[in-house]
Amino acid sequence: MMIEMLNMEALDVVVAGVIICFAAAAQSAAGFGSALFAVPLLVWLGIPLPNVIALVATCSTTQTLMGVHTLRDDVPWR
Repeated sequence: MMIEMLNMEALDVVVAGVIICFAAAAQSAAGFGSALFAVPLLVWLGIPLPNVIALVATCSTTQTLMGVHTLRDDVPWR
């Protein structure tokens, strides 16, 4: 299955970016909730569900890896 290319207006791209930023803020504050917030709004924006899942998973994984990298020195290794 191929993820289809989107013809999005510049405003749609900006709105999607704002949604992703707010989803990242929700995940930072609560530790979860990125997909809970972002998926319905991005689908409502007109992005197909497979594209939304790939986008949210990529952003969430990137944010988690950045947090792990930042906090690696605080782990009491033996």
